[in-house]
Amino acid sequence: MADLRTKRRKLTRRLVIAVRDHGQGLPANELERVFERSYRGVTGQAVPFGSGMGLSIARGLLAIEGGRISAANHPDGGAIFTLDVPVAVRSRSDIQP
Repeated sequence: MADLRTKRRKLTRRLVIAVRDHGQGLPANELERVFERSYRGVTGQAVPFGSGMGLSIARGLLAIEGGRISAANHPDGGAIFTLDVPVAVRSRSDIQP
């Protein structure tokens, strides 16, 4: 089960979303490698499904929009994936009914 927390920083006009699981976390040498195309990790190799493309695609799409995604291990266990996305601020006149 994932523990989803969101936070928006108004001053920096960014939306930060952190998703944490309560598993064993990621080996330190895989924290960046999980974003490589087709990389499935040591534990992912035993699973018969998945292509290892999802995190690579997510990182690429976020980068195009000026955002980023990162992986870390929580001190109490489990992995945390953090998305940091710029938020476009519109005036009320730009919003169509």
